[in-house]
Amino acid sequence: MKKTYSASELKKLIEERIKWDYGKTIDRAVLRQAFKSTCRVVRDIIADSYAVKEKQETTGKEIYYMSMEFLPGSSLRNHAFNLGFEKSLREALLQLGFDLDDFYELEPDAGLGNGGLGRLASCYLDSMSTLGI
Repeated sequence: MKKTYSASELKKLIEERIKWDYGKTIDRAVLRQAFKSTCRVVRDIIADSYAVKEKQETTGKEIYYMSMEFLPGSSLRNHAFNLGFEKSLREALLQLGFDLDDFYELEPDAGLGNGGLGRLASCYLDSMSTLGI
């Protein structure tokens, strides 16, 4: 079962991450520091979720997908949506004085491919991840 995060939980995680990453309180953090710390919080949530799944029994089947191209798009937006807490994240950031849309604009393009097959590969992987495959 996927854990959901409230705005207050995400706010606390982001504040703690800024403290540990930059030795600052949230009111002293600049936009880029808040962005990076928010991305790290999302990464930590994904890692925790993955660690829990690794402990669970598997069906004995695995899927491997190989592609020379891969166009993932915006990771922060994708992960926040797929993890089901984009609205809570937006609210938490507003309470901290930041706008999630500004964070989306800050995220650099991964640039790991260049064409339709890269987009297709990314869609397949995103779909499989969302379905828990």
